[in-house]
Amino acid sequence: MCKGDELDSYLRSQGGKEGYSRIVYIGDGGNDFCPLLRMREGDLALVRKGFELDERVREEGERMGLKAEVKLWEQAWQIDEWVRICYHGAELMLMVHPRYFQDF
Repeated sequence: MCKGDELDSYLRSQGGKEGYSRIVYIGDGGNDFCPLLRMREGDLALVRKGFELDERVREEGERMGLKAEVKLWEQAWQIDEWVRICYHGAELMLMVHPRYFQDF
């Protein structure tokens, strides 16, 4: 399964990327790199610091044409913090894998 294809499929089923002013993707594994490459300038990638995705973004991101803004996080509360900063006052639907909240 390619997560980039999954992201594209989901967005198509919801009317396409154009229906969203900004897409936020949260990840930490190397297989999260492909979806980041499909994101636009102005989208936000929240990347777990010190994990494989962080390394791939640093080593391959520019060369592969990564356009999304990248912010690093170490603990789940930081994800919440970034979302609150970026979307103060906006209605949001955020889907986060429960394993990121195991430390709560």
